[in-house]
Amino acid sequence: MVWGDGEEPLTVSGEGVITLSSGWTLGVEWRERSTIELEDAKLRIDQLFNAKIERVSVRNSAHESMHEREFEDEWRSLDGLSESSEGPPPAPTELDSALLSDANAEAILSYLVALERANDHSAKVMLAVDQLALLITQDPETLRMIRRALSSGALSDWTATKALAAVAAVGDARSQALLCELFSTPELPADLYEAVTLALSQLETVRLETIEFFWKMLSDHDSPSDLRHSSWLLLGLFASTDADSQLVDDLINMEAAALAADELVPWLGSLGNTHNSAVFETLRAYLFGEDLNARLHAVRALSHVNHLETTPTLIELSSIKYTPLVRGEALALLSTRNEIGVLRALGELLRLEPEFTLRRSTLEALAKRSMDKELLILLSTVATSDPDTALRAYALTLLGS
Repeated sequence: MVWGDGEEPLTVSGEGVITLSSGWTLGVEWRERSTIELEDAKLRIDQLFNAKIERVSVRNSAHESMHEREFEDEWRSLDGLSESSEGPPPAPTELDSALLSDANAEAILSYLVALERANDHSAKVMLAVDQLALLITQDPETLRMIRRALSSGALSDWTATKALAAVAAVGDARSQALLCELFSTPELPADLYEAVTLALSQLETVRLETIEFFWKMLSDHDSPSDLRHSSWLLLGLFASTDADSQLVDDLINMEAAALAADELVPWLGSLGNTHNSAVFETLRAYLFGEDLNARLHAVRALSHVNHLETTPTLIELSSIKYTPLVRGEALALLSTRNEIGVLRALGELLRLEPEFTLRRSTLEALAKRSMDKELLILLSTVATSDPDTALRAYALTLLGS
């Protein structure tokens, strides 16, 4: 069994039970591997997959702190607990599954507070979140207790985010209703509002009542602009879950309403968030239009759409007849695509690209790819023929890595 990123292996002796949550073993790209050492012990290992937590990124947000933001493996880490905070008392930070399995919601939140104060972001956090999610499914009072704790302001942003992670992982009717209630609470602090929004983006199965709630947010023209912008983006993400077969078409048909409300950018983001090829023609109309800001966000939205014409369109937008902003965005997106011929086209585009910064950023994006024959040829060409000495040296460095 593999252990998590950057974590030391556990050394266990004696008798006991090791409980693994799904957050430890599912949906995570492990980059650093080690093993659990079992020394002179007779152990029973139980795998209790209480809640599946799927991380989904919120893209193209008009809200700066949500732009291109993804959940980390342990959900998000925010600022530390304030010294003046009157949060729950510290709890022991030993990885004690027996303690957590018998704990109530208040004790688990206290445990998370103690982990934060100890700057402990290990798998213990996911164990606590997973156990809190299990409590939500078993005891209706747990959600009410979490609601009171969040409203009191006693929880730090970090601990509040973990509590919301558990709510989103459960994702039942009551959990989604609580997230919607918090989303529309006027006095909600900005950091907590962001955490609620990101928790909503984690819902694996979205209820029709939740979708209707966000349509109502958009129909209310007095809603704050940041809530409206987030509503567009969340509806796009909800469409990608197949919760409502009509949702993609409904969003496409909101073009006139988005223009009238001066909300073209979040509407374009919502189309991209659907990950549906049906939005391609709608986006394409903005890719070559007069409005530079709309073109830029349409390119970003296109990056999520798997359509036969996506790559040829990005190649076209990368040519020097378009503005550097659009070219740079298109080049960066092309660098992540794996279709046959993409690297060959990128090599030609880099040869003709006059802007050093765009050539450099393209190489930086290419550096994240696995080295293969085509990439080797492209980097070799840059290393020998690029007009800039620094860029040639950078390409040589990538060849040696």
